[in-house]
Amino acid sequence: MTIQSEVCRSQLHFKFRQGTPDAYLVQFLRDYPLAPLKELIWEATCAFWLPIACQKLGQYTESEILDLSLKSRYLLEKQLDYLKQEMGMTGREFESNEPEKWLKEIAKKLSESDEKNAEEEEFEFKKELTRQSEEASSSGGTGIVYSLEGLQ
Repeated sequence: MTIQSEVCRSQLHFKFRQGTPDAYLVQFLRDYPLAPLKELIWEATCAFWLPIACQKLGQYTESEILDLSLKSRYLLEKQLDYLKQEMGMTGREFESNEPEKWLKEIAKKLSESDEKNAEEEEFEFKKELTRQSEEASSSGGTGIVYSLEGLQ
């Protein structure tokens, strides 16, 4: 693939209500000492979507798509290992391919002393995900406006 000399610019704007998990995430990433916010966001976006986008474009070879896919897999596995470490998971919590089981195990781990609290947290988390999904569906998009402009 020939590298084009044109620069592609895109502005994305984040807009979150204060006190929400999304707002806390942005603050956490802004304060993250090991990498700038733009770099963290771009790496995550590329890990999730770059191989698929390049494949859909139809201008990359199978070998290039495979290379991008392997790099994405590496980044995603590295993040999963970091998540396990940070959440204190031994590994069995992540053996299942059922996210509902992961959520329950994480909620249980975070509040081992109060099982009722763990169930309430799980319920509230699911309720918030449902609300965000419904909000996104009704607005015809993701419900979130993204921005990298001016973030460091």
